[in-house]
Amino acid sequence: MDKKRKILASSIFHHMFGFAEYHVGSSLGWSAVFSFKTPPEDLENWQPHLAIYGDMGNVNAQSLARLQEETEAGMYDAILHVGDFAYDFHTVSIFCSVFIVGVH
Repeated sequence: MDKKRKILASSIFHHMFGFAEYHVGSSLGWSAVFSFKTPPEDLENWQPHLAIYGDMGNVNAQSLARLQEETEAGMYDAILHVGDFAYDFHTVSIFCSVFIVGVH
């Protein structure tokens, strides 16, 4: 198992509506640019479009390609993963998991 030190960071954004892009990094390098959507100001008339999935797996992830295509097409406001993330965390860091890297 990878014993290197990992640092997780979190941020809180206030009063954001619409679409935002961000990246993280330091003098050692920067990540790719990521984006996310926030709820609209008018929450009373908002009907979020969600995808909810569970134990997809990595070897036979038959719905992963469709989920990726639909996400890139903007069909979802959020995706909730409610099952197992991976089975290799006992030997591999979560940051290097084949499943996590593949879904990313």
